[in-house]
Amino acid sequence: MRLRRLLIPAAAALVGFGVMVSAIDRLPEPDRQIDRLRAGGTAHDLGPAERYVESQTSPGEDILLIGETPDHLVADHTGVVNVSPLNGFTSLFSPSEADRALDQLEDSGGDVVIERVSSLPPSGIAFGIPELATILRQRGYEMTSENPSLHLRTWRRES
Repeated sequence: MRLRRLLIPAAAALVGFGVMVSAIDRLPEPDRQIDRLRAGGTAHDLGPAERYVESQTSPGEDILLIGETPDHLVADHTGVVNVSPLNGFTSLFSPSEADRALDQLEDSGGDVVIERVSSLPPSGIAFGIPELATILRQRGYEMTSENPSLHLRTWRRES
């Protein structure tokens, strides 16, 4: 009986150790991860979105960029400053959060919103906030450009 009390926990510890070793073996090497991050760090092809943002903005400009995953990489690669207080388009996006984001944009001196959430793609799993277009219009923004294939829209506030 006493031997059983020792063998069962020892066997469980050995099984746990084996699972840990096999899990560690499957982790990617740190050097590969560093190289991946230096090369852009994303599996998405950001080229089309980056070209669109570049065509609508100037380097160093403060903009509100929302809905183009990952927003921060697109902004970084195009040389603009994304002043969005939201963490991507999956964040809870209420009218008060839209106002807060627009206030932050305007406080920074920016007047450009580039988004892909006010219209829904024609098919597939879609996430959108159609009310954003209404909020933008109420705040004095006009849609100046749209790329239907990327579902990106540019809004500018007239001074």
